[in-house]
Amino acid sequence: MAVCVFFTAVIALAVGQHTINENCIKDCSADPKDVVCGSDKQSYDNECLLGVASCYARAYYGQRISVKHKGECTLAETTDLQLLNRCDDLCDEFKSYICGSDGVVYDNKCTFTRAQCAALVKDQNLFVVAYAGRCPVTRKPDCSKYRLDVNNIAIEDPAAFRPVCPHDRHPVCSSDGHTYVHECQMCARMAADNVDLTILKDGNCGQ
Repeated sequence: MAVCVFFTAVIALAVGQHTINENCIKDCSADPKDVVCGSDKQSYDNECLLGVASCYARAYYGQRISVKHKGECTLAETTDLQLLNRCDDLCDEFKSYICGSDGVVYDNKCTFTRAQCAALVKDQNLFVVAYAGRCPVTRKPDCSKYRLDVNNIAIEDPAAFRPVCPHDRHPVCSSDGHTYVHECQMCARMAADNVDLTILKDGNCGQ
């Protein structure tokens, strides 16, 4: 009898879960992209996708996800508040220099972390460029070396042509916090997203 009750419960649970999944399924592909920040500190491409996530959250965890505001969630919103509360921690005088992406050399990891906290509150991204007592000289990438000649090609958007990059590896640390395997890859990103980036140093970020 107990076995029958057990299987009945399992079947009921499976049927219930299947019903939940069916109720939460919704095609949001036709909805235009209009990013919103949810109360769960996650960014969604539109309110339709947030609604799907809210449906599952309500079904499985009894919690709703609402729109907190239009646009992506900020760094400060997605950062652990306990970390932000440590911004005022006292730091010792031990010297272990860190070059930050802001061009400042910090005495040690503690002072750097404190500066990171302050940057996050302002929704800014501060990361380690190098563990050194002096920051490298920054420079703009020379993208002219990789630009394609499209003068004789009839196209509406010349920027649609991306530079063809070499396969050799010469990493550079970019101002967006990413290490690109080659300066050309960085130029391709700048062309694709129409952003202005700076080379903070040759080599990987944080080394």
